[in-house]
Amino acid sequence: FFPFLGFNFVGEIVLLAVIALGGVSLIMGEANHSHHYGVSFDNGTCKYRNQTLEDGGFLTLRFPCELWRCNVTERTLTVDGCNVRRYGSCIHVHKYYRYWPHCCPGHPIC
Repeated sequence: FFPFLGFNFVGEIVLLAVIALGGVSLIMGEANHSHHYGVSFDNGTCKYRNQTLEDGGFLTLRFPCELWRCNVTERTLTVDGCNVRRYGSCIHVHKYYRYWPHCCPGHPIC
């Protein structure tokens, strides 16, 4: 510990080592192909937030108002959300009863 420098040097080295080892496991590939952002690819499926999508499949959601698309070949899960415009102090109302893209906020309430 180096109090005159304002940080714990040993702690930072340990943290960097953990990050480096985590990076190595991602490069080499883990058994279930997990990634730090919660997406995994197993047996031709994408798994994210307790949902499983088949390769080429998609899921439309209400909350959060998103579209998820699975591509196992490219190892990607694409998440499309809403494009909210800025109107100063106006409030954009989310349409909870509809699915993406119809749940995206419509006209602002000013």
